[in-house]
Amino acid sequence: MVNLSTILEMLFKRVDIQEVLDGEIDCANFTKETFVLLGRSYFRQYSSLELENLYEYFLVELRKQEEWRVQDRAANSHLGFNVFEVLLNFADQVLLEDGEDPVCNYPRLLRWRMVSHQLEENLFTTAFLAARDLWRENHHRQQQRLSKSNAGRRSVRKSFSFERLCSLLPAFLDCLNEPCR
Repeated sequence: MVNLSTILEMLFKRVDIQEVLDGEIDCANFTKETFVLLGRSYFRQYSSLELENLYEYFLVELRKQEEWRVQDRAANSHLGFNVFEVLLNFADQVLLEDGEDPVCNYPRLLRWRMVSHQLEENLFTTAFLAARDLWRENHHRQQQRLSKSNAGRRSVRKSFSFERLCSLLPAFLDCLNEPCR
């Protein structure tokens, strides 16, 4: 979890937004080369080899913890990760849903406090709630399709369009940066 905090800080606090807007950094495919290049600039305590290992370790851990996502990336394992995968991964680890409110998973409270002070809790709660809303919407559609096709005996598995979520998150983040009216 410490490594995840470090990666989150680099991706959402240290990266210049202008580089993302100019296309110099591809947030949809964050490669090892980009990770090591940025890591050398921001985290001088790590060598290039350590940064490569951190990237590989994180990529493996990220893939292991994504069983709630349907998108199969096994064929694309040579690709990097989407920066929003990291955001959702952390939010999914530390937040739970109590009714319709996100609450912190108590054993992860200290980690939540440390990271949310660095990056603002709205970033994580928005990502968490958006992912849950998309999952519910897709789950509801699947339920309707099953009932219409009279195939109620089949089980419904959790899924949602990760691409759609990634396309919505920047708009949510823009809303967070606007001043209150």
